[in-house]
Amino acid sequence: MRWNSSSVASGIVENWGMGEFDIDATFGDDYLHFYLPALTADRNEADAAEIIATLDLQPGDRVLDAPCGHGRISNLLAKAGMDVVGIDRTGPFLDVARREADTLGVSVDYRLGDLLD
Repeated sequence: MRWNSSSVASGIVENWGMGEFDIDATFGDDYLHFYLPALTADRNEADAAEIIATLDLQPGDRVLDAPCGHGRISNLLAKAGMDVVGIDRTGPFLDVARREADTLGVSVDYRLGDLLD
């Protein structure tokens, strides 16, 4: 993908001649509607466990999850004792992440931000 200041500002990125990739449209409200059911608790736990093992994370380690999306990994890392900061450009995803963190009784420092800025 080719990044430049105008493409980042608009949320549309040229995808090596394959057309434009609209970040906001791709990761809008429909994303969670269609993909959240496939992200089961078992899959999320397995993904988080793989990350913990691969990075040899220990309780108390500081982790930056960026982009964190709707927090499926961030919240589970916090549940495992990590100190997690999650950054994403999609406010509704962060709302979901914060609600899930409350449900799990974990604390994650979620921040609205764009990695391309």
